Amino acid sequence: LQATSATSSFELRFPSRSREVSDAFIIFTKEDDRRAVYRLNESFAGEWQLRLMYCSKWALEDALRAGDYTSSTIEPSGPSPEEVAAAAERAEGGDAAAAAATAPGGGG
Repeated sequence: LQATSATSSFELRFPSRSREVSDAFIIFTKEDDRRAVYRLNESFAGEWQLRLMYCSKWALEDALRAGDYTSSTIEPSGPSPEEVAAAAERAEGGDAAAAAATAPGGGG
């Protein structure tokens, strides 16, 4: 989950005891992050197939009350949105300088 293009942290709730079939819940703060992680649907994590489904808030609350769940915060492993913006700004500045140096009559 860390290797997705999610840009902010999200919460993973999973059963504390191992069972053959288990429901885990991912709680997102951004819709874009939910979409990025949803692209993993039906892929495999080791021997486990990920089956991602939408869930209402009340269904999550019922499941958490009925079972013993552990919570973990997942941090994205990619660059932050600020780092991406800064890199894009540097690239734009670098391209403009290169274009000026190669333009007819442009310094150089």
